[in-house]
Amino acid sequence: MDREIPKEVLRKERRRKMIKLVAVVGVCVLVVILVISFLRDSVNRKNIQLSTVDTGTIEVSVSASGKVAPAFEEIINTPIESRIVEVYKRGGDSVDVGTPLLRLDLQTIETDYRKMLD
Repeated sequence: MDREIPKEVLRKERRRKMIKLVAVVGVCVLVVILVISFLRDSVNRKNIQLSTVDTGTIEVSVSASGKVAPAFEEIINTPIESRIVEVYKRGGDSVDVGTPLLRLDLQTIETDYRKMLD
């Protein structure tokens, strides 16, 4: 009861399927190419400037406002009871090893020391 499908109809359907397949593959390839081209780093030749380089020193001055804070602070305790007469350095000042920070009133402690020696 089945009729044989004419060869012309089979060819047309096969051609239609092939055209659809080629179109889908072509669109996929085009999409991949576009994605790759958008993701690639590129520079327009019009935006490139070429020039010769001179060697020399670069002087740059920068003005800024702010507060300089010390890297760390240390509490200094004296083993004797005394009074501060003069302060040479304040918090945040830069100091080196051996730099006097303040002057103490040592008169009373020296008197007590001499009494202990006698």
